[in-house]
Amino acid sequence: MLEASRLANREGENIVRKQLPVLFTRLALFSIILALATPLHAQTTDELPGYTVTITNLTKAQRMSAPLIWSHNTQSTFFELGMPASQALATGAESGSTADLSAIFLRSADVANVVKSGQGTLFPGGSVSLTVRAGGDFNRLSYISMLNPTNDAFAGLQGFKVPNNNKLKVVDVPAYDAGSETNDELCKSIPGTTCRGEGVSTNDRGEGFVYLHTGIHGPGDLKPEDRDWRNPVVRLTIQRVCGGIQGLSCAEGHICDLPSAQCQSADLQGVCVERPDACIQVFDPVCGCDGKTYSNDCERLMNGIPKDHDGAC
Repeated sequence: MLEASRLANREGENIVRKQLPVLFTRLALFSIILALATPLHAQTTDELPGYTVTITNLTKAQRMSAPLIWSHNTQSTFFELGMPASQALATGAESGSTADLSAIFLRSADVANVVKSGQGTLFPGGSVSLTVRAGGDFNRLSYISMLNPTNDAFAGLQGFKVPNNNKLKVVDVPAYDAGSETNDELCKSIPGTTCRGEGVSTNDRGEGFVYLHTGIHGPGDLKPEDRDWRNPVVRLTIQRVCGGIQGLSCAEGHICDLPSAQCQSADLQGVCVERPDACIQVFDPVCGCDGKTYSNDCERLMNGIPKDHDGAC
């Protein structure tokens, strides 16, 4: 009986010894798969190319909340036409604040970089430029601003693929209705300096889905002749930046055009522009940082020289 027990123990030990290498191999394989499946997070954004995004308010009398831009992968969305708005989007569209949305994006592994304008409200005809890092798996850009005064309108761009070359991209952005508050156009329902009403209507669920906004119609306190618009409401220009501390380069056939009158400055950030092959013979002189006068700005770019100032040297 004792001998049988010893034989059983030895057999069990042999089985364990045989299984250990298999277990360790499986554990190592699982660790590799887990590492490969872990998405890039925001800490690695310094390695991504930079893009300058200029936002221009195209409306006559609608103010835009401070623009919010973020780069992300194809898994990240923040609204869908015909579907209910998220609580964060509804709150933002009604209150004019992107704080809740920004907090969500900052926590998301699908988002690489989140940038908000520090200049506050974007007034009609005004522009602001932001620099956002994007590329690799995080090669999509999204943008949002709230329109004021409105009940729940927002300007939004979702999942725009950044240019894989150095060409300037221009995107016109429409206004959407979050569908979270009825468009009564009454000042008591609209926050901001124009109306000073409540930010979020807790007892009003609106139409219940996101759709293209149809503008101001005048049933309440807002006059269409003053506050109405026709889409688009915002224009975005997107261009890859170059230079800077990292010395970001441009694609072949392009040069890094640095800011004017900064000839002695180091680590300047510029934008990638196409290097012209030929120029029209127009005399509109500019002075290059090499101390040479060029017949026009095209000739300066063709020679790849930063600009000092307009006019002859």
